[in-house]
Amino acid sequence: MVKAYNDWISEFVAHKPERFGGLAILPNRGGAGESVKEIERVLDRPGMRGIVMGCYPNGTLSIEPEDDVVWGALAERARAARDPRVVDAADAGAAHRSHLPGYGRFFDAPNRMIELVMAGVFDRFPQLNVVFAEVDCGWVPYVKEQIDNNYHRLDPVSRFGLRRAPSEYIADHFHYGYMTDSVGLRMRDDIGVERILWSNDYPHISADWPYSWRTIQASMSGVSPEEKHLILAGNSARLYRF
Repeated sequence: MVKAYNDWISEFVAHKPERFGGLAILPNRGGAGESVKEIERVLDRPGMRGIVMGCYPNGTLSIEPEDDVVWGALAERARAARDPRVVDAADAGAAHRSHLPGYGRFFDAPNRMIELVMAGVFDRFPQLNVVFAEVDCGWVPYVKEQIDNNYHRLDPVSRFGLRRAPSEYIADHFHYGYMTDSVGLRMRDDIGVERILWSNDYPHISADWPYSWRTIQASMSGVSPEEKHLILAGNSARLYRF
């Protein structure tokens, strides 16, 4: 089923790769080796711009050493393309969440973020970028502050082995899709304007289409035109190489 979907989406975007971008789904059975095979099979096709992961390549919700072959395969393509190869991190914990209104879209993202950082993935593969889809971003400054605080208290004894403070990896490697997050927009300097991606979420309940522009204008009343462009289009164009 995964291969069938990837064949379909790659065929679809190949009709106009300068306009369309496809993300291949990685299989979550068979280990990281199967994921590498699927990356090699489809990711270099016209218009294919990254991967979507529902869990880590080894098939679980815990990072394992075998996953490095996948990070390496993505990093190799990032070097070849002179641009980051994107991992679009699906909400790996969604299956464990009760069916509540969407206030908790970010629920699982901080844990996955810290796992990737503390596992040293970005020390080994500095070309990688991660996009968390539909998680909003107002929570990011708090997480950066708290993880650094605990890291500096524990590292003298625990010797985590990171080359930089966790917040620095977060600032350089993670991006966040949001639909409505006025708090996040007010804190954009602490998050990083180049890390924020607007989404209309059509056709789901969070979408304001066909009145999206009204929401954009209202929520971005204090945002400069340059920053607004980055959030609405420029960041996506850079990440997905349009």
